[in-house]
Amino acid sequence: MTGLQIQLFGGFVTWANDEPVNPFAIQKARALLAYLALQPNHLQARSVLADLFWPDTNPQNAAHNLRQTLTFLRQGLAAYQADAALWVDRQTVRFAPTGRCSVDVWQLADELHKATPAALTQAVNRYQGALLTGFYLKNAPEFETWLAAERERWHTAILRSLTQLSSHHQARGEYEAARRFLQQAVALDPWHSKPIAT
Repeated sequence: MTGLQIQLFGGFVTWANDEPVNPFAIQKARALLAYLALQPNHLQARSVLADLFWPDTNPQNAAHNLRQTLTFLRQGLAAYQADAALWVDRQTVRFAPTGRCSVDVWQLADELHKATPAALTQAVNRYQGALLTGFYLKNAPEFETWLAAERERWHTAILRSLTQLSSHHQARGEYEAARRFLQQAVALDPWHSKPIAT
């Protein structure tokens, strides 16, 4: 697709026409975009966002910082005709799928929801590593707590999918495929083990 592709698994990376781009150079803007993208179509109160990302700042300054960051995000999205994904009013903010903006999390979540062997295979192949690998936001402890929980949630979902795929292929007598998915599960979680028949 044309427009902007946002990758959150394995680190924060943005792509346009299969080339890496960097329209969101500010770390806090990236964090805010990731937070919104991981809760698509969910209305977020601006006051809550301001407190989450600027907890040590007085409410007026925090609101100002949020306003500036949202403007920066909109400008970055607009550079790739993707700004319609970001909806903002005086009280709330929402980030939602559009034809000009895609996020790997959205695609992976849809594949996990379908839960067919083909869809789960696509999902585990799409998982390029832990959510926002290496990402850290200074002076935002509640965001870091939230991010840790999100990383664990997606890690568990992928581990479960790998186990399901391994069992599926084992039941079909496809032991090499079963072993491959099990090996991926063990790579994600070294304590995970499940014997494969031969």
